[in-house]
Amino acid sequence: NISIANWLECDIRVSLLMV
Repeated sequence: NISIANWLECDIRVSLLMV
């Protein structure tokens, strides 16, 4: 199931790609 932690993990990956 999808949880807030899962969304945060995706956001972290996006941030790493942006940096």
